[in-house]
Amino acid sequence: MKPSPRLIKIIVALFMLSALAGFARFFASDLTQSLLSSVWQLCVLGLLILVVIDRLLSGSRSAVSCVRDHPSSLALGAKSTLSLSLKNESPRSLSLVVSEIAAQELNITAFPARVELQRGQTQTLKYSVMPERRGDIAIEATQVFVSSLLGLWQLQYRLPVVSHLKVFPNFMAVSHLALLLQGGSSKQLGIHLLQRRGQGTDFHQMRDYRESDSLRQVDWCSTAKVGKLISREFQDERDQQVIFLLDCGRRMRAKDQALSHFDHALNALLLTAFIALRQGDAAGYHTFAGDAWGMKPAKGPHAINALINQLYRIESSVANSDYIAAAETIASKRYKRSLVILVSNVREEDEDDLVVAVKLLSRHHLVLVATLREAILDEVVERPIASLTDALTYAGTIHHVNARSRIIKRLAAEGVIVSDCLPSELPMALVNQYLALKSSGKF
Repeated sequence: MKPSPRLIKIIVALFMLSALAGFARFFASDLTQSLLSSVWQLCVLGLLILVVIDRLLSGSRSAVSCVRDHPSSLALGAKSTLSLSLKNESPRSLSLVVSEIAAQELNITAFPARVELQRGQTQTLKYSVMPERRGDIAIEATQVFVSSLLGLWQLQYRLPVVSHLKVFPNFMAVSHLALLLQGGSSKQLGIHLLQRRGQGTDFHQMRDYRESDSLRQVDWCSTAKVGKLISREFQDERDQQVIFLLDCGRRMRAKDQALSHFDHALNALLLTAFIALRQGDAAGYHTFAGDAWGMKPAKGPHAINALINQLYRIESSVANSDYIAAAETIASKRYKRSLVILVSNVREEDEDDLVVAVKLLSRHHLVLVATLREAILDEVVERPIASLTDALTYAGTIHHVNARSRIIKRLAAEGVIVSDCLPSELPMALVNQYLALKSSGKF
């Protein structure tokens, strides 16, 4: 409960009347002074009585009920619309000030909102949220300030309408990708599909011979039966495994624009897993540097839902990245030969440990290391040098960039495939690398 603007104005007027009475002592007669003093006292007494009566008549129970409607899930960094229905259950009109009590990461900007409700009227407020972090976020209650009967108080009520929201990685990109792929528009996504007609390893179908076919594709038995050349067509091998090894360490907390490197990595993981599942492969993941999460490689439409339902609650930590321990975790699982995609932000001091880790993984798996590069590095290199500070910054940046290049060359010498890209480029880079490896027969 707090004084309303009307009550504050009345109190200010009384103070002005009191100041006038005090000033009148120097000019007015005793009778006028006594009259002004009596009027002021009566006004104060009357106001106190009205204030008490107004509070008692307003009651202690909220005369407003509310229902909140929201989607079952939200996407990180995407706008979603929620609605709040307010109903006046009192026998009089109400003037309300409404606010939602929620975490700041939801970015609710429509409140406080002023609402006028007639007797028995229901009004719906629609507002948007744009979550800044993944995980479980709750809207704890709705706070309502109701004007009292005489308008002297604003009575505060906390309506315990709790909504538990799940903020997932931006799966809208996955849905958009599915629509484009179904429409045959992969080029719009920057995905380069390599055509190798008939050159896969799994038998696909029999078809009529084409001039571009090699003689090795001709099925002579079928040719003899039908009296014309018949070719065997193969497709890329299916039923393979893709395992993501996701770094949750402190370096992944860095931000480029709105999303952290970790969130970019999650989006890339989901997109690549979606493509792999669509290709008939199985997808799974393990995390390191922080809480250990993981899922065995799984196939089918349910696998992408399982990935999303697990990954949305994983957060990066302040722990250091232990690549050797991560490699030992994968080795201990004794998975069949798989494509292991290690996503991290590699630095100069990681070189020796990373080389040991990829050697351990390469004994049984094909390894792809995807390292994220901060956008600020490219900006500093391209920035003109105008002072000693700029020169020192440029020199330090070049030293760091050269060190990363040395690590990438050393990994390539060990037979490891490396993708060095900006966080925003990572989803398409991983998808293209996966498809290239699939088509090349290395995977």
